Amino acid sequence: MRKRKVLFFLGIFILLAVSSPNYVHAASMDSKATYAPANMANDPWQGGTITFDNTANVKGSDITYNPILSQTVDFEMVWQLPTVRDANAWLNALSSQSNLKLGDQTIQLSKDDLVVKDNQLVYTMSTKKFDLLALLKWLANILLGSSDVKIQAHLVFDVGTLSTNASDSAFTKLLTTSKLPPTQDKNLPIHSEFFNRTGDLELQQDTSFATWNTYISPWNEEQANSALNGKEDDTQDGGQTEVTGIDRVLNGDTYKDRLVELPITQTINPTDYMRTVNLFTKEAILGDSSGISAVSPPQVTDSFSNDASGAPQLERKTIYSFKGQDSDGTALSPVPITFTQNTALKFALDQTEVSTTGAVTLTGELQTEGKNNQIYYQLEDGEPQKLATFDQSEKELKLTLPELPVGTHSVTLEAENEYGLKQQQTVRVNILEPELNLDAVTSSFDFGENFIPEPGGKLYNQEPFSIQVTDTFPSLRNWTLSAMIDSPLQTETGEQLPADLYINDSSNQPVEITSNLTPLYQNQQVNQGSIEPIDFKSGEGIYLQMNSSNVKTGQQYQGNIKFVLQTGP
Repeated sequence: MRKRKVLFFLGIFILLAVSSPNYVHAASMDSKATYAPANMANDPWQGGTITFDNTANVKGSDITYNPILSQTVDFEMVWQLPTVRDANAWLNALSSQSNLKLGDQTIQLSKDDLVVKDNQLVYTMSTKKFDLLALLKWLANILLGSSDVKIQAHLVFDVGTLSTNASDSAFTKLLTTSKLPPTQDKNLPIHSEFFNRTGDLELQQDTSFATWNTYISPWNEEQANSALNGKEDDTQDGGQTEVTGIDRVLNGDTYKDRLVELPITQTINPTDYMRTVNLFTKEAILGDSSGISAVSPPQVTDSFSNDASGAPQLERKTIYSFKGQDSDGTALSPVPITFTQNTALKFALDQTEVSTTGAVTLTGELQTEGKNNQIYYQLEDGEPQKLATFDQSEKELKLTLPELPVGTHSVTLEAENEYGLKQQQTVRVNILEPELNLDAVTSSFDFGENFIPEPGGKLYNQEPFSIQVTDTFPSLRNWTLSAMIDSPLQTETGEQLPADLYINDSSNQPVEITSNLTPLYQNQQVNQGSIEPIDFKSGEGIYLQMNSSNVKTGQQYQGNIKFVLQTGP
């Protein structure tokens, strides 16, 4: 016991031997509040932390007394934080990075170390977390006048934990969730107070830091009023509208996912959709005057698919990100707007197989919104070759393939436009040797049973008569269809009918048919197939003209007519 007493009094002697009677003290307080977003490049107001540094410089006697027998440390720090959130919300958002520094000791401040009183955060000095012996030594030096007391509070608040803003009427408080709380004057004030050990208010100070009140909300009057891209404003609570006097918005659930569908041929002008809205006044600024711009280049995604008929189709999605500053130069949170443009291409041929002796002409349909439409053809495994170009949509196509050799070919045709849409069609092409034939002639004329005719009388053929010629040459082929009497009309006993035979020619003029070849039809066109039949109706175009009445009654007259197809001039 004696040994302990000696050490105790020795300690007292040392403490009492040091003094500084000439020390001058002036109490002061310094405060600083800052906001750091989670990612400044992504959003200047999203997430992150609010940091408040509060330093009080006071005399040692302001917070402690009686260092020898009963050492105590008493003081209180009070913070009135921005009223856009109540004190309980701020306490709940207190980060584990918060601390208090007293002397050369720093302790972590937790939510349990602070209390809420009168909607303020209050810290009352407690030695629970401090090294008591070290603290007593430090305080002894303070009381003997060696220095002031510096108390440093470092409060950090997690923005993502703060509740939403009451001024935000958007569904689910989307505008302000996990963002720095906005205010109408774009200012967040903090009031700090320091109470000494006797409970007197010794120091107080006001500081503030900046926030926002305006956001980007894409809009376009024409599109918002359209049935395709607009709707009644359903994005607010309580029947409110996002902007005073404007009851239509673009499609999309919220201002952050506005969606506009445009024709693929329409150029997207993002300036037409620029708008900022003041959260508190509900006033809007449009276009270039809004202070925002579109980030270029936009994000473009093309998705290709096929419809039920197999036709290729494209869905193009273009996303612009709007960013910028409001009229006061305050940075705005970026907001995207999405444009969709859909288009399709339909290419079809009327033929799946073609047989010809000459040029191959295919017909079909092309439906496209493209202005640069290319048609390619490919023979078997050969390389694709350009066949035709169309600068606009063509509903009906007429395509002629280059000359092909005799034989059977598989030809693939492909239509393609500037949007990357492609569709193929395959046709079987048979190139035949050309031919010229007299295919068919009606087997007989029948002039009927008649009374003895008068000279000059006409007896017409009583049955339809037809001649069919096939000309498959790909170019003009000169040929003539002629007729001649091979054997005259006569009875079984050889008595000839006193009459001349007439057949109308290609100009519908009667031509007398004799025992010599008489031209009836001369070709003057490219046919590339069976020409139209040379037809004669009953009682027209073929007749006998009587030269006398010297005929045998009760007798039948028969003869042969030869038709000849000749080539050449």
